[in-house]
Amino acid sequence: MSESPRLLIADDEPGFLDTTAELLKNEGYSCICARDGESAMRILETESIDLVISDLNMPGNASMEWIRSGRNRFEDVPLIVVTGFPSLDSAIDGIKVGVSDYLLKPFEIGDLLQTIDRVLLQKPGARLAPLDMEGFAPIVGETDVMKEVREIASQVARSDAGVLISGETGTGKELVARTIHLNTDRRDQAFNVIDCTAIPESLMESILFGHSKGSFTSADREQVGLLALSEKGITFFDEIGEMPMNLQAKLLRFLEEKTFLPLGKKSHVEIDTKIIAATNRNLEEFVEAGYFRKDLYFRLAVVPITIPPLRDRIADIPVLVEHFLRGFSHRNVVSGVTTNAMKLLQSYDWPGNVRELRNVIEHALTFCHSGRIDLSDLPSRVKESQGSDERKRFSELTTSISRQDFLAQADKQYLEALLSRHGGNVTSSAKEARISRQSLHKILSKYEFSADNFRS
Repeated sequence: MSESPRLLIADDEPGFLDTTAELLKNEGYSCICARDGESAMRILETESIDLVISDLNMPGNASMEWIRSGRNRFEDVPLIVVTGFPSLDSAIDGIKVGVSDYLLKPFEIGDLLQTIDRVLLQKPGARLAPLDMEGFAPIVGETDVMKEVREIASQVARSDAGVLISGETGTGKELVARTIHLNTDRRDQAFNVIDCTAIPESLMESILFGHSKGSFTSADREQVGLLALSEKGITFFDEIGEMPMNLQAKLLRFLEEKTFLPLGKKSHVEIDTKIIAATNRNLEEFVEAGYFRKDLYFRLAVVPITIPPLRDRIADIPVLVEHFLRGFSHRNVVSGVTTNAMKLLQSYDWPGNVRELRNVIEHALTFCHSGRIDLSDLPSRVKESQGSDERKRFSELTTSISRQDFLAQADKQYLEALLSRHGGNVTSSAKEARISRQSLHKILSKYEFSADNFRS
C-alpha cells in the first residue's frame, strides 16, 4: 500500500480542526493537528511533513511569526493559508513569504482537495517530470491536438506576447502556464498566481495595484501590489473571466502602457511582467453578452491556447496513466494497468478531466495489492459508469440536437433546480454550484432568469 502524504493542520478552532482532519483522512491523507503556532513549529521540527494548512488568526501567529518562521526554516514544505478574516495586508504578506495558496473560510472540501492536489504536484522533488531537462514534456499527450498545444507553448515562451489559455476545470491550464514560465528567460523570476475567483472584489484593486497609506479607511500603511511583485517575472491571471469590469479597464491600460497608478498615488509605476491568463469560460460569449471587454480579450488572446477536455482525447489516457504511475513510483510500484481497467478508463466521461484521472490512479494505487491495477482497484463512480442506462439515454438524446442547444438546455434545467432548492437565494445557490455570486448573476442574465421567481 502506498504511503499517504502527511499534512499538518494548524488552527485554534477545535470544530474546524477536527472536522477538516477527519475529512482529509477519509480522502487518504495522514493528518497531524496543532492548535497554535508554537505547537505547529515543534511538529515541523520533529516530523516529516509534506504540506502545511494553517489558519492566520490563532495564538502564536498574531503578527504572522509562525508563518514567517516556518517558511524561513522549512522552505521546501508548501503552505496553504486559510482564514475567516481576510485582509489586504495578510494576502500581500502571504505572497511575500511564499504561501502556496490562500483560501477563505468557509470553503468547500472539494476546493481544499483540489488546492492540496495542485500544491503537492508543484512541490520541489515531486514533479511528474523534471521540467528543466524535458522542456515541455509535462504537457502530456500524443494526440495531434496536444502536440499542437506543446508547439504553441514552445513558440510563445520565446516572446512576450499575451497568452490566453482556455479549457475546462482540471484540464491543466496552470500547468501549461508554469511550463511556459520555466522555458522563458524569466524562469528565475517570480511566477505569481492571481485567482480572480478567490480575491474579494472590494480588495482586488488594492491587491493587484497596491495603495498608499490613507487611500481608504483601513489603509494604515503603504502596500505594494502583486503586479509590482512580479517585476521581470510572469503574472498568471487564473479565471480572468471573473474580473470585475472596472478593473478590466485598468488592466487593459497596464497592458498597453506597462504602467499603473496605485490607489492614492500621484505617480505611475512602471513594471515589466509577462501576462498569461486562463479561463474555463467562453470569453467570446462573455464579450458578446457585455460581461468582458472586447479590447481586453483581444489584448490577452494574442496567442490563444485551447486545452481540450479529456473525453475528447481518450487516446491520451494510456499515456497519462503511464505518466502518473511514474510520478507515484516512489510510493507504490506497479507494472501497469490491466486491459479491462484501461478499457473502462477510456469509456468514462472524466468530468474532472486530467486532475480527476490523476486522483483515480492515486486511489487505485492505494488499493492495488497485485502487480497491475485492475477493475476492483478503481473508485466506485468509475466502475459504476460501465454499461450505464443513463449514459445510453444521454447518447440517444444528444443525437437529436446540437451540442450547443443541449448544453443550454442542461444549463437551464440545472438553474431551475438549483434556485428552487434555495428559494431564489443567489448566495447559497452560488455556494452549492461552487462559483462566485457574480458568475451566477452572469449566467442568470444570459438565460434571462430572475431569482425573484423562485422566492416563496
